[in-house]
Amino acid sequence: MSSYPRNSRKASVQVIGSTSRNSKEDYVQSTQPLSAFALKSPSKRISPGADNTSKKRSPRSVIIRNNSGMNNYITSSYRSSYKLQADSLQKIRRSEQECMRLKMQLISIASYINQGCDAFHSRQYNLAMRLFQDAHNSLKNHRNEVSSPSASERFDLVHGRQFDNDDFTTSNSYIYQRIEFDEGMCTYSSPMDVDISEVKTETIAADDIHHASRMKIRLEKAMNEMEALIWYNKGHLYRHHQLWDEAMQCLNNSLELVSCRLAKSRKDDESRSDRATGRSPASIRIATMQTIGQIQYRLGNYEEAIISYKDSVSYAKRVHRSLNLPSIASALNSLGVIYYHLASTGGENSESNESHLTNAKKTSLQALKIRIEVLEEDHLDVATSYNNIGRLYIMDDGFSEAIECYEKALQIREDKLGKDSLDYAATAFNAGQSYHHIHDLDKALFRYQEFLDVAIRHYTKNHRDVAVVLSGKAEIYQERGEFDKALKLYEESLESAKNALGEEHEEIAMILNRLGHFHYVTGNYNAAHEVYSSGLKIESQVLGAKNPNRLVSLCNLGEIHRQRKEWDAAIKIFKEVLDIQRNQFGLDAQNAEIAITLHVLGLTYEKKGSTENALKHLQDALWMRRVVLGDDHLDLTPTLTSIGIIFSRGNKLNLAIDLLGESLRIRKANLGENNRDVAFTLYNIALVHQKQGLLLETVFCLLKVLSIEISVLGPEHKDVAITMFKLGETFERYNDPENALKYFKQALEVEQKVLQEEDPLTIARTLSAIGNIYLSQGNVVPMMEAFIEAGRIYQASDMNPSNVSVNRNMYAFHISCPLGAPAA
Repeated sequence: MSSYPRNSRKASVQVIGSTSRNSKEDYVQSTQPLSAFALKSPSKRISPGADNTSKKRSPRSVIIRNNSGMNNYITSSYRSSYKLQADSLQKIRRSEQECMRLKMQLISIASYINQGCDAFHSRQYNLAMRLFQDAHNSLKNHRNEVSSPSASERFDLVHGRQFDNDDFTTSNSYIYQRIEFDEGMCTYSSPMDVDISEVKTETIAADDIHHASRMKIRLEKAMNEMEALIWYNKGHLYRHHQLWDEAMQCLNNSLELVSCRLAKSRKDDESRSDRATGRSPASIRIATMQTIGQIQYRLGNYEEAIISYKDSVSYAKRVHRSLNLPSIASALNSLGVIYYHLASTGGENSESNESHLTNAKKTSLQALKIRIEVLEEDHLDVATSYNNIGRLYIMDDGFSEAIECYEKALQIREDKLGKDSLDYAATAFNAGQSYHHIHDLDKALFRYQEFLDVAIRHYTKNHRDVAVVLSGKAEIYQERGEFDKALKLYEESLESAKNALGEEHEEIAMILNRLGHFHYVTGNYNAAHEVYSSGLKIESQVLGAKNPNRLVSLCNLGEIHRQRKEWDAAIKIFKEVLDIQRNQFGLDAQNAEIAITLHVLGLTYEKKGSTENALKHLQDALWMRRVVLGDDHLDLTPTLTSIGIIFSRGNKLNLAIDLLGESLRIRKANLGENNRDVAFTLYNIALVHQKQGLLLETVFCLLKVLSIEISVLGPEHKDVAITMFKLGETFERYNDPENALKYFKQALEVEQKVLQEEDPLTIARTLSAIGNIYLSQGNVVPMMEAFIEAGRIYQASDMNPSNVSVNRNMYAFHISCPLGAPAA
C-alpha cells in the first residue's frame, strides 16, 4: 500500500485495502485540509510526510486472488469499512465546526465581560451592567434560552452618580465599619476580566470522534465558567451600590455554577487556569465565597460571614495550598476583622468577648505570617495586617505592642502611599489613640494632627472622623489643664459633627458626652447637666428609651445629681439604668454591670441617710460580684469597703473589721503592698481600731498608710497631710502631745504648700489643733499665734473667727468679768 507524499500538509487519514488510487485521492481532496485551530494536541496519529510503507500490513489487507468469491466478499467488507470511516470523518468535521462556533462565541462573550470591567473601573456603572447583561444574553442565545430583560434598568448613572435608585444604606451595618479605610476586607472588590489571548491564537483540530467530543465538552465547560464570571461580576456591581439582596443572588448563582463544574473535575484541574477564561475554577470559587463573606460582614451578619470565610480557607488549603496562600491570608485577615468587631460589640458576656478577641489575634497573626512569607515585608497587605493587629492589642490594653504595630504600618504606608493617603491617616489616628492611653500627649497630638491634615483635605472639616479627632485633641488639652483650648476644640468638634451628620445622631451624643465630662471636671455642674441632658435626649430619639447605649449618658447625668447632692434625682436615674440593664440581660441575670449599678445605688442611698436601702443594694452587689467574678477579684473590694464603713458607722465594729480585712487581702494580692488603694483600706481599718480603743493598732496602720502615700504620691500631697493630721489626733487622744504636735506641724507644712488656694479652711483647722496642743502645755505665745492665724483665715473666707476650736477638756481657760464692774 502506498503512503501520502512527504510534502503533503493535509491531515493524515490512512484507508486500508483500497484498490483504486484515484478513488483514494478523490476522497482526500473532498475532505479539504482541517482547521488550523487546536485546543489540545491530537492523540497518536501518523505524521504528515512520514514513511509509512515500512509498517507491516494488517492481515486483512491481503487479497486472495485465486478465489473470486472470497475476493468479492473482501471487497464488500472494505467498502463497508470505507463508509464507516467517511461517516466518522464527517462527524469530526461537524464537531470541528461546532468547536469553532463555540470559540468565536467565547471570544465575543469575553469581549463583553472585559468591556464591562473597564466601564466599572471608569465609574460608568450603567454601561458596565448593560455589557455584562449583553454577555449573559449572548450566552443564553447560544443555549437557545430566552434572554432576560436588561438589568441595567435598575441603574440610571451619569458620570458615576446615581439617580432615582434604591436607598443604598443599611440600618444593620455596624457604625464603626469604615469602608473609607482599608481593613483588608476588600481583596475582591471589583469584577474579574477574562484573558482570551490564548484562545485567539490556539488551533482547533481533531483526529478522531472521541477527541472531537472531548474538545466540545471542554469548550462547553468554559462556557459555564464564563457564566459564573458574569454572575460574579454582576454581583460586584450590585455590591458596589449596596443592593445586597441582588448581589447575594448573583454571587450564589456564580457559586452554584462553579461548584457544579468542580464537582465533575479532577482535583488537579481545580486550580489550573482555563485557557478560555484565564481563571481557574478554584480561584473563581474562592473569590465568590470571600465576596459573599464581605457582604454578610457589611450587613452585620457576622456569624454567617465567619462561615463563608472559614469555608474559603478550608477549600483553598485543600486545593493547591501553595498557589492560594494570598487568598488564605486574605480570608484569615477578614476573620480577624470580624472577630474584632464581635469583641467590640459583643455585649457584656466577658467570656464570649475574650473568645472573640483570642480568635481575632490568632487569625490576624496567621494572616500576617503568610503575607510576610509570600509577599515582600513592605507590601501594603502587610501594613494592613499590622494596623488590624494593633487594634487588637488596644482591646487588651497592650498599648506598647499596639504602637509598635502602628509604627510599622505607618512606615510601609508612607513609603508606598505617601502621607496624604487616607490609609496612612487612619493608622496615624490609631497610633494617636495609643499614645493618648499611655499619656504620651505630645506624640498623641502629633499623630492626631497628621490625621486632621489629610482628612480635612479629602473631606473638608465637616466630616464625622474630623469631629471625633478634634474631640480627642480637646481631651488632651483638658488633661493638660489648658481648659480654654479644650473648650474651643470641643465646640469645633460639635459644630463639625452637626454639619456632617445633622442635629440628631449617635455620634453627636458621644461628643456631647465628652463635653459634659469637661464641664464636670471643671466643676461647672450646671453646664454639665445641660450638655448631658442634650446628649441623652438625642440618644433616646435615635436609639429608643431601652437601648443599652444610653447607659453611659444616664450614669453621667446621675453622677451630676450626686455631686449636687440631689439624691432623689440620682436614685431615679440609676433605677432607670438598672431597669435597662435587666431588660438587656434578663431579670434574674447575674452581671458585672448590674452589680456596678447596685453598688452606686447603695452609695447614693447611704448619702441620703437611708442605711437600710444602702445595705440592701450593696449586699446585692457584693453577692452578684462573688457569683460572677469569684471571691478574689479586685472588683469586690469597693463594695466590701463601703459595707465595712457603714458597719463602722453603725458601731458593728467586728463585722467592719472582717469586711475591711477581706478587702485589704484582695487588694494586696492583686496590687501589691505599695499601692494607694491598699493605703486607703488600711486608713479605714485604722479608723475602726480607733473606735475600738486599740490605739497602738491605730498608730501602726496609720504609719503604714503614711509610708505608702509618701512613696506613691510624694511627700507634698493632700492625702499625706490628711494622714499626718489623723496621726496627730491619735497621739493627742493617746495623751502624747509631743508626737501629736509633731504630726500636726508636718500636716500644716504640707497643707500650706498644696491647699493655700484650694482649701484654706483645712489649714485653719490644723492651726486650731496646734493651738490646742500649746494650750494644753501652757505655752501661751505660740498658742495665740496659731489661734490668731486660724481666725484670720476664717475671716478672710467670710466666716466668723469664733469658728476657732478651743479644747476646754485639756486645760481650763476662761476669762470672767465681775458682774459689778462698771462699764467702760
